[in-house]
Amino acid sequence: MQTFGFIYKDIKQFSHFISSLRKMSSTQFNAGETHGRTQAKTEQLVDSCKDAANAASDRSAQAADQSAGFLQQTGEQVKSMAQGAIDGVKNTLGVGDNNTKK
Repeated sequence: MQTFGFIYKDIKQFSHFISSLRKMSSTQFNAGETHGRTQAKTEQLVDSCKDAANAASDRSAQAADQSAGFLQQTGEQVKSMAQGAIDGVKNTLGVGDNNTKK
C-alpha cells in the first residue's frame, strides 16, 4: 500500500510540474506576442512620422516657390517704378528721350 502512496505523490508532483510548465509557456508566449505587437506599432508610428515629415517638406518647398515668385514679381514692379521715376526726372530736366531738340 505504501508503494501506491509514493506513486500517487509522484503523480501529484508531476502534475504540478506540468501545470507550472504550461503557465511558464503561456507567459512566455504572451510576452512574445506583446513584444511583436509593440514592434509593429513602433514601425507604424515611425512610418507615420516619416509620412508627416515628407508632407511638411513638400509644403515648405511649395511655400518657398510661392515666396520666390512673389519676391521676383515685386522686384520687377519696384524696378519698373524706379525706371519710371528716373524717366520722369530726366524729362523734367530736359535730358530724357521724350524731349526732342527744337
